[in-house]
Amino acid sequence: MKMSEPRRMHPIAALLSGLRALREMLLPLAILFISSLFKGEMNEGKDLLWRFGSTGIIVVGTLLWGFLAWRRYRYSVEEGELRVEHGVLVKKRNFIAKQRIQTVDFAEPLLHRLFGVVKVTVETAGGEKPEAVLTAVTREEAERLKQELMFNRNANADAVQGEETKASPGECAETEPDFVYRLPVKRLVIYGATSGGLGIVLSLFAAGFSQISNELPYDRIFAFFNHFVLSALLILAFLILLVAWFLGVAGVMLKYGGFTLTKTGDKLLISRGWLERRQLTVSMKRVQAVRITEGLLRQPFGLVTVQVDTAGYGAAKGETTVLFPLLRRTEAFMMIERVLPGFCVQTDLQSLPRRAAGYYMLRWGIIALAVCFATFLWTTNPWRYGAVLLILPAVLFGWLQYRAGGFAMHGHKTLVLRSRRIAKTTSFIPRRRIQFAYLRRMPWQRPAHLASYAAVIVSGKSGAKLAVQHIEETDGQRLYDWIRTDRKREE
Repeated sequence: MKMSEPRRMHPIAALLSGLRALREMLLPLAILFISSLFKGEMNEGKDLLWRFGSTGIIVVGTLLWGFLAWRRYRYSVEEGELRVEHGVLVKKRNFIAKQRIQTVDFAEPLLHRLFGVVKVTVETAGGEKPEAVLTAVTREEAERLKQELMFNRNANADAVQGEETKASPGECAETEPDFVYRLPVKRLVIYGATSGGLGIVLSLFAAGFSQISNELPYDRIFAFFNHFVLSALLILAFLILLVAWFLGVAGVMLKYGGFTLTKTGDKLLISRGWLERRQLTVSMKRVQAVRITEGLLRQPFGLVTVQVDTAGYGAAKGETTVLFPLLRRTEAFMMIERVLPGFCVQTDLQSLPRRAAGYYMLRWGIIALAVCFATFLWTTNPWRYGAVLLILPAVLFGWLQYRAGGFAMHGHKTLVLRSRRIAKTTSFIPRRRIQFAYLRRMPWQRPAHLASYAAVIVSGKSGAKLAVQHIEETDGQRLYDWIRTDRKREE
C-alpha cells in the first residue's frame, strides 16, 4: 500500500482511544457514585439498577466514540507533506510540510507492546505540542512513515506520488550508523543507585501519608511503640529509606533500561525504556547547549551525566535530553566529540573571587537558621535541638557552591559556565546559540563589587537560563561585552 493513499491506524487504536476517554471520565463517575452511596440515594433496587445501567451506557458510549474516532482518522504522505484527517462530529484536516517536521518519535507503553504496535508523535520546530499523534500503528508502518518524512524530504511531489518507497522495516537507517553507544547494565545500576529517585519516592510517601494521617489510630500506635520507642523508630526509618531507595532505583532502571544512542548523519536517535520503550530523534542542528552534570553521589567517583538543550524538542516541555546517562569524567569529552564534534572545549575556567564565598555560605546559613527557628516555634519535642545540627552542613554546602562556580570564553565561539545547585553543572554554549545575556548587580553585591551573569538560549516558551552567581564585576562586564561583539568573527 502506497504512503500516498489514505490509511487508518491499527484497529487497537479504537480501544486505546476509548480507554483514554473513559479514564478521563472515571474520576467524576466515581465521585458521583460514592456521593450517592453515602447520601443514601441508592437504597432502592430500581435506583441502584438505574445508576449501574446508566454507568454501563456511558462506558459503552465512550468505547463506541473511540471506534468512531478511529474510523474517521486517516493519514497519508502526499506532495511533500503529511496529511491528517480526523474528527467525529467535525472533520479536521492538518497539512504538515516535510520541511517543517523536526522529529518523528516512537513510544511503546506496556499495552502497545502486548499488541506489537507503537505510538508515533510528529513534532515541528517551535511547536508547543505535537502536530500529529498516531495512537497505534505497526512497527513496520511507523518505520516506513519515518523514512518518508525524515529521509525523503527533498523528493519532489511527482516522485512521492508516482513511486512508492519499497523499504523494509529497518531500512529507515539505510546508511551505516556513524556511532552507536549502548549503556551497560552495570552502569545502569550505578546510575539508578546514585539518582535523585529517592527524594521523589519519599515525597510520594509524604503525600500519601498526609492523605491518611487523619484516619490513623495514633493512640494505639504510640502505645505499641512505647516499649521500644527509639530502636523501633530507627528501624522503621531505615526500612522506609531502604524501600524508597529501592523503588527509586527500579524506576530509573525501567526508564533508562536498554539505553541506546545512534548517530546517523546529523540525527541522533535515542532509544530507552524496559517497561515503556521510547524512541527520540534529536537534530544536531537544533542543539543549543551541552551540559556535563556531576551529582553529589557521583562526583567522588568521577562519574557524570551528559545532557543537551535543544530547540523544538524536549525543551518545549521544559526539560533537557539525556545524551549519556553515565560516563566517567575522563571519557566524557571524547564521547561528546564523537557525537557533537567541536561542541565542547577543554579549557581552564576562571574561579570566583574569594570574597564571593561569604555570600554563598551566608545564604545557606540563613536558610538553616530559619528552619531551626520554625522548628523551635512549632514543636516542644526535645529532639528539636537537633535542628541546630543543620547549620554546619548548610554552610559547607554553600562553600561547595562557591568552589564549583567558574567561567571561560573560548576564543570567539564558545562560552563555558559552571555552577552548582545540587549537582555541579558545566555548560558549553556556542555564542551563536545565545539569544541574549544580562548582568545584574544586586544591592548586597555592590559593596563587594560582585555581579550575577546569565546567558539565555532557546528552550521551551521562555528559554533556558544558564547562570553563574557572584562573579567579579569587571569579569561580568567582560562576558557581557563578549556577547555583543560582532558575531561574524565566529566564522
